[in-house]
Amino acid sequence: ISMLTNNNVATPQLVLFHANLITLKHLRQFVDIQLLFPFSTIIVISDEQDEELCILTLEAGAEDVISKEQLTKTYLYKASLVSQRRYEMQNELHQSKAQLMACIQNTPNVAVQWYNSKGEVIFWNNASETIFGWTAEEAVGKTIGQLMVTPEEEVFFVNSMKELTHIGASTAPEEYIYRRRDGSEGCCIYTLFRIDPVNEEPRFVCMDVDISDRKLTEQALLHSEQKYRLLVEQQADAITIFDEHGKLSDVNSSATQLLQYSHEELRQMNVMDVLDREDVIANPVNFELLKQGHTTIKQRRMRRKDGSFVTTEVHTKQLDENLFLASARDLTERLEVQNRLEKEIALSDSIINSLPGLFYLFTSEGKYLRWNKQLQIISGYSAAEISAKSPLDFFPENEKAALTAAIEKVYEDGHYAVEANFLTKHRKTIPYYFTGVTVDYAGSQCLLGMGIDLSNVKKLEKKLTQQKIAEQKKLMQAMIDAEEKEKNKLGLELHDNVNQILSVVRMYLTILNSDTKMEEITLLKTIQLLNSAIEEIRHLSHSLAVTYKFEAGLVEALDEMIEKISAARDFSISLNTCGRLDDCTNNQQKLAIYRIVQEQLSNIIKYAKATEVSIDVATCSKAIKLTIIDNGHGFHPQNTNKGLGLSNITNRAESLEGKVCIQSAPGEGCRLTVTIPIQETEPVVS
Repeated sequence: ISMLTNNNVATPQLVLFHANLITLKHLRQFVDIQLLFPFSTIIVISDEQDEELCILTLEAGAEDVISKEQLTKTYLYKASLVSQRRYEMQNELHQSKAQLMACIQNTPNVAVQWYNSKGEVIFWNNASETIFGWTAEEAVGKTIGQLMVTPEEEVFFVNSMKELTHIGASTAPEEYIYRRRDGSEGCCIYTLFRIDPVNEEPRFVCMDVDISDRKLTEQALLHSEQKYRLLVEQQADAITIFDEHGKLSDVNSSATQLLQYSHEELRQMNVMDVLDREDVIANPVNFELLKQGHTTIKQRRMRRKDGSFVTTEVHTKQLDENLFLASARDLTERLEVQNRLEKEIALSDSIINSLPGLFYLFTSEGKYLRWNKQLQIISGYSAAEISAKSPLDFFPENEKAALTAAIEKVYEDGHYAVEANFLTKHRKTIPYYFTGVTVDYAGSQCLLGMGIDLSNVKKLEKKLTQQKIAEQKKLMQAMIDAEEKEKNKLGLELHDNVNQILSVVRMYLTILNSDTKMEEITLLKTIQLLNSAIEEIRHLSHSLAVTYKFEAGLVEALDEMIEKISAARDFSISLNTCGRLDDCTNNQQKLAIYRIVQEQLSNIIKYAKATEVSIDVATCSKAIKLTIIDNGHGFHPQNTNKGLGLSNITNRAESLEGKVCIQSAPGEGCRLTVTIPIQETEPVVS
């Protein structure tokens, strides 16, 4: 049976050396064989033996000294098994030593040094370099006094090592002040203990922890201790040897730990005593299969001494004609992790499938890893079909270039969002809003995202656009109607008043040209009529453009309008104002208030048949509040379409971000309230 040494050189695990141990020459021959195979188990087969030389050979390292008669097949098999176990133990010990040294060398925040009996450094780990500032090359060969403590503390340190040489115990953790290479000082907690390597002089290990980072250091020490315990106490799987009747003949220490029985107790038991009987009945040990040279691997429940059960994975094979070997590994932790993982996967699947939109996760190569059921429902594809597709297969050809750029953008910036039409299996397109972020999944960079259906949003946008266009058309028509109304009013005013006056003027001028006797009277009348025409045109222009009136103030302009209406109508109009209206309103707001009052009074005259009207204008809470109340017939606001007058009032208020409220009922008059925010500067009117 060959094995590999530390230098990867094949060497036998077991060497049988046939020699008669009767002279020292034979003993030297054994030593030569041992030097040739230093890692092998050597058994000496001697026909003639000298008892003293046999003892010396055993002391020199021989595994056993036997006669040829003792060299049976069973003995050879057991020797092979022992050598195999020894090799495995040596290999594990070597690996444990290497791992331990790597752990010690790279343990953060724990400075570890080894000293010889003279107090000189023989090992200096990376944390020692970090804490004390000396490299391993600089520190090895120097004493602790030369590196980091005072001479007095060095004497105390050396005395502690001497005490350890006698008592063997480690020192209790103690604090000390140390000196770094740069001369600065620090404080550490140190522990000193002795180790005794085989065939070597004692060594002393010092472990230092910097108190300035106590918490992190304690955690590092705990972690280091756990790893150390794991490496030292790690054992092989539980191994049992039994015959074809199930009688246990031998067990290892791991088996005693697993089953909680002692070696003696287990050797008196049957394998059925430590197995779950129901499990064995359902799945019996197949001895026939084992005798054919097969190895069986089964999951079994094993009963401990306290009656509890432990789930194990058992590997069983035949050793010889009568013996079988079973290796059992505790699966408790693995099953718990597997159960917990299954629950977490089930929970994540439940969460993903409950999402209202499309969920997807695919690699940078475009391979789908996970998705929710909604993707299958919307797309119409099965899970197998989706797993065989790439993300671009779900979009029309004319959008693939843009989506390729969007996916590249996600991997560049870490996130991105885009609108696109999702293409189903039945060639139906659905507008979606897709988002994506990069995540690290199973060691590779992937894209995770969601898609939200925009169908209802698009329908709503279309409906709002249509409503907006309709409102704009309605507003445009109202403006055109108002303009036509003003033109008609202007034409009537010019025809009924100014045109008639100018016709009379023309008549008087004709008389003046033919009859000189009427010159004085005619000339006077002509001048009066021209003045009247000028006044009519002036009045007409004032009614169309009132901005100039605001130079005297909004209140004065409203008073002038109310005075003219009151003179021609038989109902009373009262005007009440509060606050400094002219200081807190601009010309646009003044014009709007003026036109709203003018429009509402016109509505009252035409439809309300009112006898009393009150107008209140006040400033409050950064707004102008206009209230017009009449005692006319009233109406149902909800049952009445807005005419041109009310539409003009609403449009003027809303153009200045204002609000209009109409309160009325049949027989109870009408209350119009307009609120316009106060603006500090002139608004920009487009």
